[in-house]
Amino acid sequence: MAGLHEHHDHARSWTGVGTARFLPTVLCDQCNTADGAAKRRLKLPENFSFSPSEIGRFVASTPHGKHQIDYDLAAEIYSALEARCRLVRHPS
Repeated sequence: MAGLHEHHDHARSWTGVGTARFLPTVLCDQCNTADGAAKRRLKLPENFSFSPSEIGRFVASTPHGKHQIDYDLAAEIYSALEARCRLVRHPS
């Protein structure tokens, strides 16, 4: 059985300040981890989170196997969001 985790938008802090792009949802461990892996590889802001549907676009899941992350597609998704929402990159 896969580990399950609540995935939430990091733009919304624990104090409730900020606006979330999506509601918290449950993802498998590997899909949840893919969000952080893509953000680290692409040097995205820590307070940015890919939505579950965006993760589903750049992660190829394999039953009982390791999921594959398409970092180029993750970068395209972020660039489109950045252009549309004027997301600000902060130095890590």
